[in-house]
Order: sequence, then structure tokens, then C-alpha cells
Amino acid sequence: MRRESGFSYLELLIAALVLAVATVGALATWSYSSRAPANKRVTEMGVYVAVQEIERLKARRYMGLEDTPAGSPLVTYYDRYGAPSASGTPQPQGYKVKAFITPRGGSGCDAEHGGPARDPRRGVGQQRNHAL
Repeated sequence: MRRESGFSYLELLIAALVLAVATVGALATWSYSSRAPANKRVTEMGVYVAVQEIERLKARRYMGLEDTPAGSPLVTYYDRYGAPSASGTPQPQGYKVKAFITPRGGSGCDAEHGGPARDPRRGVGQQRNHAL
């Protein structure tokens, strides 16, 4: 009986299947890792824009801050690089920041409990990227 050297059809099929699974896994990982820097930039820019908005509100005199009604926050638009929108309108791939300034519940003063006086108002901010 003569035995031929080489691979059988079944062995080639299994090898191709293993190679295909490995290739799909590698491509999926590469696709995910290539998006990571862009997602990081969006997140970091969002933090930068939020801090910029907080600093803008802090720069205003305390008495100049007005309480915002529940349904109408202070809205500021930023471009994709974190600069305030000159036109005051949404920018492509820009950021929208909503700031709420609301009165705190209670008297706003903890002096009767031996603590420092609390600020009678509270600021809350929301930031969203228009590209997402």
C-alpha cells in the first residue's frame, strides 16, 4: 500500500477555519483599539469644557448669579476644540453645556450646627458632545 504525503481535505478545512477565527478576532481588536484615542479625546475635551464652564460661572460675582427656572438652564455651546461658540449656536461636533443654579433646601446655613456657613445656592452642570 502506498501512502501519499500531504494534507487531507479535512485537515485543510480545519486549518482554514482556525485561521479565519484568529483573523476575525485580530481585526475586531484592531478596530476597537483604533477608536480608543478618538473616544479619549472626546472625553478629555468634555471634561475641559465642563471645567471651563464652571470657571466661567465662578468668575461672575456671586450676586450676579441668578437662579435658573427648572426648565430653562443656562446653555452655552462650544466648538470641537473647546472654544465658546461666537454665534451662540450649536457647532458641528461641538459641545453643549447646560448649567443649573438652584436654591438649596433649608436655610443654607450650617452655623447653628457648629459648621461653616453653606452657600445657599447650588450649581449643576451637564455636558454633551453633539457628535455622539
